[in-house]
Amino acid sequence: MVRHYRRAAERDGWRPSGAATGRLCFTPAGGDGTTTLEVYFLTEGVLDAEGSTAGPEFGSGEGYRVAVTATADGSAAGCAD
Repeated sequence: MVRHYRRAAERDGWRPSGAATGRLCFTPAGGDGTTTLEVYFLTEGVLDAEGSTAGPEFGSGEGYRVAVTATADGSAAGCAD
């Protein structure tokens, strides 16, 4: 999964950004600092922090999320720690 998303993101013009633990994080290669692409595994801590409950994939270790976010006010965005 990690290899697939890393290759796909870089092929589509995203570059790795930062060294976030346990996740992939990218920003657009064109210099847009307001947008990020993150791919990360769902853990108990992540689910607790967002008030979510685990789906059936959680027990298999296959639960992950792909998220593209941008700031509404145009300020710089970064990857979550």
